Amino acid sequence: MKSVSRPLHRLIAPWLALPLLITLATGITYRVGRAWFGMDKANGGRILDIHIGEWLSNGFAVAYIALTGLGLLALALSGAWML
Repeated sequence: MKSVSRPLHRLIAPWLALPLLITLATGITYRVGRAWFGMDKANGGRILDIHIGEWLSNGFAVAYIALTGLGLLALALSGAWML
């Protein structure tokens, strides 16, 4: 029986690569900037807005977070299934 996880993984990964990299980079930048470099709250707030998708709008931000989170879960599960 042919595995479904590899085609699913290959279908989802290209679409989620950029949003996940942006989320990763802004999350690390916010955390390190605030803790180690004393980033002020205004700049931290702008980076956090990008991190959580607030730049889209309130309705789309919730969809962005949900789709990114569910997509990451699907990638993790399909990747684990391929192992």
